[in-house]
Amino acid sequence: MSIISNTVGYLDDDVHLEAFFAYDDAHEGRRPAVLINHAWGGRDNFVADKATKMAELGYVGFAVDMYGKGVLGRANALKYIN
Repeated sequence: MSIISNTVGYLDDDVHLEAFFAYDDAHEGRRPAVLINHAWGGRDNFVADKATKMAELGYVGFAVDMYGKGVLGRANALKYIN
């Protein structure tokens, strides 16, 4: 087993996003993917670790980015959530 991981850039309209993905290159052919969504703080090592753990189980782990490349949530943003 050799887990391969990296980031991949993608666009949502004109917003540049950066996801983290991981897979086990010992598996050949198609395999299911698990999308992992981050908490309000943004894509971090916690979700990257979860993507890696999914890869160890035979899935492609894909930790999405909802804010934009390098953008993290702020504590004061919570005041808008009811």
